Amino acid sequence: SDGKNGINEGSPENQLHISGTTSTSAGGLLRLDATTGDNFIIFDNTGDNSEWVIGNDAGSNDEFRMYYNSGSGYGQEIINIDGTTNNGVVTIDGGTTTLVNIRADSAGTAGLRLGGQSGSGTDQCTGFVEVHQDESHGGGMFYNGDGSPSFATGEAADYFSLFRFSSG
Repeated sequence: SDGKNGINEGSPENQLHISGTTSTSAGGLLRLDATTGDNFIIFDNTGDNSEWVIGNDAGSNDEFRMYYNSGSGYGQEIINIDGTTNNGVVTIDGGTTTLVNIRADSAGTAGLRLGGQSGSGTDQCTGFVEVHQDESHGGGMFYNGDGSPSFATGEAADYFSLFRFSSG
């Protein structure tokens, strides 16, 4: 044997090759169940003892998390996706310095789009970008489609505006 194992795959191409439907109603390709405790997939680099981990732990079943262990233990999660119904919160925390790059090649564009979706009933959404020192002092820019919900004092609908906040 060449050490390759297949599940629903007669000619596996990797050490573990799973083949089948991708329909979620039919079970998908891989499913991990845990009644209690943690439910993670670990990507382990045994050459330097580093590992990436994705999944959720028993204390946060409604959150999907990604961690990195450089060999000296896990710290705070790097990415946290809050799965609470309609919450839409994604947190990226790289520690002391965190930078999110949005890139494109020379012939393309790179962008960050904030707001609603045309024709979906969310097309009067308020989009904003905020920068701050401590979540109580800072400012940013926003566009409020119809003025509701109110976002900043003195705003008007369908205007691009800047805002500043201090002590909340």
